[in-house]
Amino acid sequence: MTVYKRGSIYWIEFEIRGHRVRESARTTDRKTAQSYERKRKLEIDNDFHAKRMGRTLDKTFRQAWERWEELGQAGPPSSMASHVKFVRGPLDAVKLVDIPGAADQLARKWLTAGLSPLTVNRRLALVKRVLNLAYSRWEWLAEPLHMRIHSFSERGTERQVFLTQEEVGRLYEAMKHPGARDALLVAVFTGLRRGELLALTPEHVRNGTILLRANETKGKKARAVPVHPAIEEILRERLPIGIRSAALNAHWDQARTACGLKHVRWHDLRHSFASWLAANPSVPLTEIRDLLGHSSLAITNKYAHLRVNSASVRALPTIVPQSILVEKATDEYPVINQSLGMEARVGIEPAYTELQGNEEIVEVLDFMG
Repeated sequence: MTVYKRGSIYWIEFEIRGHRVRESARTTDRKTAQSYERKRKLEIDNDFHAKRMGRTLDKTFRQAWERWEELGQAGPPSSMASHVKFVRGPLDAVKLVDIPGAADQLARKWLTAGLSPLTVNRRLALVKRVLNLAYSRWEWLAEPLHMRIHSFSERGTERQVFLTQEEVGRLYEAMKHPGARDALLVAVFTGLRRGELLALTPEHVRNGTILLRANETKGKKARAVPVHPAIEEILRERLPIGIRSAALNAHWDQARTACGLKHVRWHDLRHSFASWLAANPSVPLTEIRDLLGHSSLAITNKYAHLRVNSASVRALPTIVPQSILVEKATDEYPVINQSLGMEARVGIEPAYTELQGNEEIVEVLDFMG
């Protein structure tokens, strides 16, 4: 493609079907000229097919998806595989030029059915990717139609389910299959995704560290996770984990139902691993990011609100007169250790499990030993 200026006006010049085309784009904006060039090439190509083959070049979503796969493109990541059938089913027969409107109607139908904005946005991301390829790489579209598909706000919809040590213990006891128990402990003590932990072999463990290669992780980044003492035996003697994914699903569903934790998902074990670390201010968020394999710190920051700086709380007695603290004490919430002021009150249960401070990460997680 060639777009160039003559004076203040952009011109286009290209070769197609053995013919050279050179004409004014009638615009002073480069992006508009590039869009015009794509449009002209598509028009000429359409004319060629209409005259020579008696048909127009009407590509469908299915044709675009199949070309995506045929050309050896990366395709959707494994984490999006569950969404493919819900996208292709309703859209396969739709012409690409009609996809934005069809996708918008479909998205609103999903929301009405109770799907979360996060789920809907993941499905729309697949649609946008196909349209983007059709426009930018294959020149099947004259306009960037993927720009007409808008995501829905996810503010306030994020799931934040963090298990306590007591809840993890109950789930462990409720799981009767040895392999399922092993998988549970590895998940909660490493933060590995289910696919990652089920693919573990003895070769992945070196010198007290789990080493994942870039092609084995969702983010395509190599990762190193220290081995906690609670799972040393599992990683030393029982790899690969002795259970398949389908069986693990069944035992997990049975255990969470028995524990009254039906709302908890397997992935929440990974969130719990992160939340326990984040609750200790001595563990940097950047280190948690690397352990989880997040692509950016912005993703890890969703755990930042769990961090508690106890030093700031201990500073209260230097600001609030001691006499006020004593006067405000009640029988229900008596002041503990008056020499330090209001350092703790009996009967107030912490929102998150207290972690040992100033210890190594492995020791921060050491609550089941």
